[in-house]
Amino acid sequence: YKNGLGMTAEEFLQGAEYLLTGAWGPDNHDGGGNPNVMLCVRGVSGDATVSRFPLDAAWIPYLKRKSHLPVIADPGHSTGKWWLVVDQSLALIAAGAQGLEIEIHPDPKAAESDGKQAIGLEQLLTISRLGREIFEARKSIPTDHRMTPHYVDGIAPAPKAAAPAAQQTI
Repeated sequence: YKNGLGMTAEEFLQGAEYLLTGAWGPDNHDGGGNPNVMLCVRGVSGDATVSRFPLDAAWIPYLKRKSHLPVIADPGHSTGKWWLVVDQSLALIAAGAQGLEIEIHPDPKAAESDGKQAIGLEQLLTISRLGREIFEARKSIPTDHRMTPHYVDGIAPAPKAAAPAAQQTI
């Protein structure tokens, strides 16, 4: 399930919930649903001076924290430029993306679709090699360091205990 270009992260999660529950039948609930949903971040509309649809990498750990669904990313769609795809892919893996959706063509200039954002096999091998190293390095990061519940869920943090009064010597 790909995010809409004007969606907030919360609207994206609500859309995924709609797909999971199957609330699209004539009675607004057909009891089915689709258990095979993954979230694909691909950027939002905004300042397009650098990339076509800026992709905030912070969405990835946020969505992973708020959902049980796998989170993948589409670096080519967001950048719109083949020469940014390798760097964007590695940054998204570092942010915690569990997969990437990338347009690949043996001769990207000859691609009939998405040629401006398609990469060649050499770039794919670079992403694969370096991406695996980044992915493995992430395994050593504690999962609870990213966001604490009071930031995500609006729970106020517990007040800090007052520091003991300083003793003064004369």
